[in-house]
Amino acid sequence: MKAQQIIYTSCRRGIDGGSSGFQNYSYSPQTKEWLDAGDAIGTLQSYQPPRLPGLPALPTAQEAQTLFPRRECFGRLDGPDGLYGMAICSYIGRDYPEGSVRGGNFLSHALLVPVESITEYPCVFIDSPSFVTWIDENRVRSDVRPEYLPEVNVEKNGEISLESVRSFLSEGDNAGLFALMLRCLLVRAKNGAVRSIIIRDSAENFTVWVSALEYALPVKQALDWGFSFYEYAPSQSSADVIRAVDGMAETLDAFPYDFVFDPDNGVMPVLEGEDDDETIALFAEFVATAMQYSPDSMRVFHDFLGRTSYTASGKGVASAYLACQLDSGAMTLADCDETEIKDCGRFLSNYGTADQRRVLFDTCLSTLREDELPDETREAIVECVAELISGDDKLRGYAFQEVRDILAALLTTRGVSEVLYRQVHDVAGVLPKAAAASLDSAVFAEVTANPGLSLDVTTSGSGVPWSVSEYAALASSVIAAEVVRGVNLPAGASGKQMLAAFSPQSSAAVRKLTDAIVAASLPSTGMDVASQLGRQWGGDSSLALMLDLLILQHPSASQELREYVIRQIADMLFSGDDRRKTEILQSLVGSGLSEDAFRFLQEMGNRSENDMVGFAHLLATILPALPAGFGAAYGQALVDWCWEGCVSSLSWAQSVAVFEQLAKMPVVSPQWRIDALAGLTSGIPIVNVEKARDEIDRLDRLYGMLSVPVPGRFLLAAQQLTIHSIGVLWSKSDALRARQWTETATRQGGTLPMQVLQEAEQHRYVQEMASSLAEYVTADGMFLRLQLHALPMPFTGALTRFVLNDIIRAGNVDTAMLLVLVDYLLIRYPEEIGYPEARGLGIDEVSFVNDVTRCLIDAGVKSSVLEKYVPSDDGKQSRQYKRLAEIFVKYMGRNLPNQELKTLMIRILPGISQHDQANRGFFGSLARRFGRK
Repeated sequence: MKAQQIIYTSCRRGIDGGSSGFQNYSYSPQTKEWLDAGDAIGTLQSYQPPRLPGLPALPTAQEAQTLFPRRECFGRLDGPDGLYGMAICSYIGRDYPEGSVRGGNFLSHALLVPVESITEYPCVFIDSPSFVTWIDENRVRSDVRPEYLPEVNVEKNGEISLESVRSFLSEGDNAGLFALMLRCLLVRAKNGAVRSIIIRDSAENFTVWVSALEYALPVKQALDWGFSFYEYAPSQSSADVIRAVDGMAETLDAFPYDFVFDPDNGVMPVLEGEDDDETIALFAEFVATAMQYSPDSMRVFHDFLGRTSYTASGKGVASAYLACQLDSGAMTLADCDETEIKDCGRFLSNYGTADQRRVLFDTCLSTLREDELPDETREAIVECVAELISGDDKLRGYAFQEVRDILAALLTTRGVSEVLYRQVHDVAGVLPKAAAASLDSAVFAEVTANPGLSLDVTTSGSGVPWSVSEYAALASSVIAAEVVRGVNLPAGASGKQMLAAFSPQSSAAVRKLTDAIVAASLPSTGMDVASQLGRQWGGDSSLALMLDLLILQHPSASQELREYVIRQIADMLFSGDDRRKTEILQSLVGSGLSEDAFRFLQEMGNRSENDMVGFAHLLATILPALPAGFGAAYGQALVDWCWEGCVSSLSWAQSVAVFEQLAKMPVVSPQWRIDALAGLTSGIPIVNVEKARDEIDRLDRLYGMLSVPVPGRFLLAAQQLTIHSIGVLWSKSDALRARQWTETATRQGGTLPMQVLQEAEQHRYVQEMASSLAEYVTADGMFLRLQLHALPMPFTGALTRFVLNDIIRAGNVDTAMLLVLVDYLLIRYPEEIGYPEARGLGIDEVSFVNDVTRCLIDAGVKSSVLEKYVPSDDGKQSRQYKRLAEIFVKYMGRNLPNQELKTLMIRILPGISQHDQANRGFFGSLARRFGRK
C-alpha cells in the first residue's frame, strides 16, 4: 500500500526552514498540500512519557526503545481530504542539541493514505517495518534543510493474520472477552458522545484484540474507528480503542462512562439498557464463534455489508447483520422482533443497494403472504416496506406490481385466508398516494384480464367466500363508476347485450363472477354471491336483471340456482310497472329464455285473478312488444289460457272486456276470434240490457273491427237497449234523437231473429221490452207505431198486452184509459185510425176486454172512477172525460171517438162493477166489526 509520510521531532532545521525545536523534520510533497488544506495530521504528532518511577530522564537509545511505550495510533483524520493516518510516536528523551540535558524529545513517523484507497485492514500494518522509530543525532543537528521524503510502500507486519486471531481467541476466555469488546465498539456512540474502549493488556495482546475487532467487520468499517497503543491522557484522546499502561495521567477508575477491560484483574464492562442490544449481542457471538471455527463463514456478511454504503462501525452493523441473515435465508422475519424489522428496513433504505432492498422487500411480501402475523409484526413489516421504498422510485414501481400480482394470486387461490390478503393489502397504505389509490383497480384488472385466474367458490361453510366478496366489491366499484358516467344500458335487451354496453374489462368481470356463481360447490353460495352483488350495485334492477339473465343462460347453472334466479326476476317483474314488466320480458325472450317468459306471463295472470281485464290489457300491450317469434310460438297459447280463465271465473261483462283486449292482438287466430265471440254472444243479456250498455257497445265495435256477422242475439239485445234508450232520451227532452232512435227501432223490429231465443226467453224478452215501452209509450203518438213495429208481428200482440198491463198497474188512470182506448181501436178499427198493420196483432176483442177488465180490477180501479170517463149524452162531460179527450187528441191527432169509447166502457164496466159489489159487503162487515160506520 502506497503512503505519504511525515516525520516530526525536535531538530535544528526542518523542511519548512523555520527556527529550531519541535517541527516537521520532513515529509512527502503531497503531505505539504494536506497540511496546507488543514487535515488534522497534528493529532499524530504528540507524545508524553508515562510517569513511572525508575524511568530514566535521559534514556539511551536502547532504554528509550525498550522502557518507554510507543504511541502507535491508527485512525481517520479530520480534514477535507479524507485521510487515514498510521503513526508511531517513539520517545527519544534527550533533545537534539549536542550536550543538551533537556529531555522530552520524541519522534513521530506518520504514514498518510486516502481512506478510499485502502483495501486492507490497518491492523496488518501495526509495527510495520516501514515505520521509523529512531533518528540519527547528526541528522537532527544538521543545519541543512532536509530533503522531501519519498512516497513509501508500506510493508505489512507479517505476524498479524486472521489465523493468528483465531488461535488467540481459542485460548481461555478470550472469545467471550472479544465478543464483549465488539459489542462495546458497536454501541460506543451514545447521546452525541463517543465512549472509548480501554484495554489494559500487553502490547502483543492488544495487537490481537485490535486485529480481531477489525477482522470482525469489512475493511471500510475497520477504517471508521481508531486505536492507540498508548495515550498519556486517554480522556483527551480521539482514539476509540486505547491500550492502558502504567504511568498514565489517569487511572482506570477515571473512566466510569467508558468501557474498561482489565483481563488480568477480571475487570470488564457490564452492558445495560440501550447498550445491551440483543441483536448486537447475537452478531458479536456469531463473529466470535466464526473466527474460532470458520472464519470464512463471515465472508457472506462482509460481502453483504460491503455492498452497502454504510461505513460506520456502529449499531447499524447489527441491522446489516439481520438484513444479511434475512437476505441469505438464515433467518425469517418471524424470528425478528418489531424493532429489528423496522431497523432492517431503515438501514437498507439509507445504505443498501437496490438489489438488497428488493430482496428484503420480497421477503416482507412473502412473509405477509404466507404467515398470519400478530398485528405488531404485521405493522412492523409494513413500516419496513415503507422505509425500503421511500427513496427508491424503481422499487416503488416494482412494489406496486408485486403487491398487485400477489393480491391477484391470493384472490384466486383456493383455501387462502383473508388475513393474508389483508396483510399484503396493508402495503398499499405506504405506497405513493396515486399508486395506493389505483391498487385495487389494478388488482381487479389483473384478475379480470387473466382467463387463467378464476375465483374460488369451493366452501364447506355458508356465505360468500371472502375472495369472491372482495372481487365482487372491486368489480362493483368499477361498474358503478361506469354507471355514473352514463353507460347506456339498453332496456329490454338480452343479458349479453346489456353486458356489451360496459367496457370490456367490466364485461369480463361480470362473466367471471357469473362463472363463479355457477361453479359454487354449494348452490346457496352462488345465491349469496348474486345477492351480495345486488346490494353492492345499489339495488339497480337493470344490473341485477343482467346478472340473472347471464346466470340463466349459463350452460352449467344448476336447477336450484336457476329457481333462485327465477324468483329474483319474479320479484322485479311483479313489483314493476307495465313498462318495466315489458322490458324484463323482452330481456328474457332476447336472452333465449322464452319458456321462462311464458311461465312468467302465466304467473302474472294467476296473480291478476281479481283483475283479469287488467291482465288482458297488459298482455295485449306486452305481446306486440316482444319479438315476433315469441308471439308466434306462445301468443295463442297465452290467449287460450287467459280466455279459459275468464270463462270460468269472470262475469259476462268482464269477459267482454277481456275479449276486446285479446282479440286485437295480431297473434290471435281468426278462428279463435270467431269461436270466442260466439261464446260471448251466447251470454248476451236480453233483459236489464241497460246494465250491459258498455259491453254491447264494445261488442258492436268488435263485430265491425273483426268483420264477422252480427249474431242474432246481439241484434235482440241491441234492440232492447235501443227501446230503453229512447225512454232515457225522451226523459231528457232530447226529442230529436228520441225520434231518430224510434225510427231505427221501428225499421229493424220486424226482422229481429226471435227464433234464436227459447220460448221462455222470448217471453222474458217481450216483457222486458214492454216494461221499457210502458215508461214512455203514451208520451207521444210516434211511440204507438214503435210498439207495433218493435218486434216481429207475431210478438206484437203479446208486447201490446204487456205494455197495457204495465201502464194500468202503474196507477195513472188517465194514461191507462188512453192506451186501453187506443189498443181497442187498433184491434177493431186499425185502418180507420191509420194503423192498418195492427190488423195482424192477433188479439180478439173478447180476450182484450177480459184482459183489460182483469188488469183494472187488479190495479184497484173502481167502477165509480171509470164511469167518469164515459161520455155524457147531455153534453155535460166530467173532468176526467175532458182530460182523456185532450190527451187523446194530442196523442192520436184526432178527436176522441165517443161512441167507440162508450161501447168499450159498456163492455168493461159490468165486470168491474160486479167485482166492486162483491167486495163491498166483505169490507163493510169488517168496518162494522171494528166500529166504523
